[in-house]
Amino acid sequence: MLKPFCKMVLPFIVFLALVIPLFISSLIAQTVLTTIPIGPKAGNGTGPEGIAVNTATNKVYVINTHSRNVSIINTNTNEVVKTIEIIAGPQAIGINVLTNRIYVTDHRNNLNVVDGETNRIIDKIKVGSSPSNLAVNPLKNRIYTVNSNGRSISVIDGESNEVIDTIMIASPSGIAINPVTNMLYVSDSSNETLSVIDGVTNLVVDTIIVEGFPRQISINSNTNTVYIINNDSINIIDGNSNSLINSINITHGLRAIDINIETNNIYVTNVSDDSVTVVDGNTNEVVDTITGSNFPEGIGVNSVTNRIYIANAGGHNIGVIDGNSNQVIDSVVIGVIPFQIIANPTTNKIYVFSDGDSRKRGIVSVINGYTNRVVDTIEIGFITRGACVNPVTNRIYVANQGSNSISVIDGNRSSVIETIRRLASPQDVGVNIKSNRIYVTNRLKSKVSVIDGLTNKIIDNIDFIRGMNLDLVEANSVTNRIYVTSFIVSDLMAAPHQDQDIFFAPVIVIDGFANKIKETITGIFAHDLSLNQRNNKIYVAGNSVNVVDGKSNQIIKEIPGINDAFRIEVNPTTNHIYVSGLSSGRDRNIVNVVDGGTDEVVKSIRVGKAPWDIAINPVTNRVYVVNLRSGNVTVIQD
Repeated sequence: MLKPFCKMVLPFIVFLALVIPLFISSLIAQTVLTTIPIGPKAGNGTGPEGIAVNTATNKVYVINTHSRNVSIINTNTNEVVKTIEIIAGPQAIGINVLTNRIYVTDHRNNLNVVDGETNRIIDKIKVGSSPSNLAVNPLKNRIYTVNSNGRSISVIDGESNEVIDTIMIASPSGIAINPVTNMLYVSDSSNETLSVIDGVTNLVVDTIIVEGFPRQISINSNTNTVYIINNDSINIIDGNSNSLINSINITHGLRAIDINIETNNIYVTNVSDDSVTVVDGNTNEVVDTITGSNFPEGIGVNSVTNRIYIANAGGHNIGVIDGNSNQVIDSVVIGVIPFQIIANPTTNKIYVFSDGDSRKRGIVSVINGYTNRVVDTIEIGFITRGACVNPVTNRIYVANQGSNSISVIDGNRSSVIETIRRLASPQDVGVNIKSNRIYVTNRLKSKVSVIDGLTNKIIDNIDFIRGMNLDLVEANSVTNRIYVTSFIVSDLMAAPHQDQDIFFAPVIVIDGFANKIKETITGIFAHDLSLNQRNNKIYVAGNSVNVVDGKSNQIIKEIPGINDAFRIEVNPTTNHIYVSGLSSGRDRNIVNVVDGGTDEVVKSIRVGKAPWDIAINPVTNRVYVVNLRSGNVTVIQD
């Protein structure tokens, strides 16, 4: 969640805001100014799953399912040098190393043809329904797409870019071709078979029984050996006799396979334990297990350089393995998922938080609010949740749920100066800038920890009902009231094997002077809340947006026209409230603007894909929206 100065504004900051010429906002009110990319300079790629290596150009191509693009990596420098957008979402990728053409299937049943020299899409070929896999024969210049819903294989001529034949297969899954023998192999997961197809006639010439739902296939063309993985084993087939000659049991969770045809080593990714298994193709025995991956979805081998590239979907990076030592030697970050944002109105810096590092470290991107450019990145703890900034001390506090700690960042140096430990799955952070107290919700221990901002020491703990999962926290520095949202999972009180339900508990109000629970606000389903200290109103985002009177702690209005509100933020200068979530028109890619005088929606602004969090600088009247699926930040002038 976000909190520009933790969603609080002291009078002196409000005064600064009022000194700014207000006619600026009236001239360009609620206008999208720019979009700031977060992640690698060449373009953000998230959700890497498929990977292909061009041994001729020494480039690696990665399909990113979340960001709907292809990242191109220069393996000489291990840097992303280009990102190609696949609007319909990439599914599978293959390369013809002789023509330098890259082929990418998408969710609109197209085969996109990319020129490897210009990195541009030069053609789109309509193939069968749901092309989920593909194979390329560089010697014959033929491309084959597995059409999962079409129950077929499309055969494409790489010279004319036309479909020249269709081969019917009941439930096609994996596919690979031996360019030397011109034999195509297609796994049928439902019937547990492997179809052998003659590349000259495009006819099925043999069917091999392969138990255990066979999926991905790889071939060593030097030895004419075919390797097929199912969930927990590798099946080995002699390409000369088309007979099963061996089976290697590994473990469950096998996902992708590739071979170095020069060393005859086979590499298999395993998502169940985040590892890569190495098999010696001469003895068909496991010789090594390489750990350190993060949900490894895809794999590509460069037989020339003996480098293995792993698509870590969980870490949004590509792991680089040295085939000589079987050690991970590098990690190429192709993208991050920005999910949270806060703003410091004093320094005009914006902080964007992402969980995108394979080393289990969170990443903070620092944006200069004047230039709208990322000027620094900071590594913090694992699984970042809530964050807040104190604009008076220029300290940023970040809750690291995965490492049970709070990172304290010095905004002047853009570096972590202290780590506060001994917390219990910290979920969110709020700051009272008047008292310099930091409040942390601990989800596992059902308590709020109070930290002295001067010493960074825990000075008190406020206990809640056992089993109550504390979520968000906000502090009102004028009234010294702290607001905490929470929920209870019903299985804590239910019998075993009963279904789990989540009941959202009331918003709890804490007296900041005594550090005691004062009262509760009932009848609210809270995803987020924001405070307007100028009129002592509390805006709560949930199934709708409720307005609470901070004096009586009673709901005074439900704002019409907003459904399923997710994040909410108040600009005290303009008295505008910005809400992400679904509008009454069910459009997910907008932010609603509410007039705080009438508490009515006055405008809807289209932003990026899946707007997730909001931050506001009330001095510049800039609104920052972090877009989860777009991997960027939209800047709006209020």
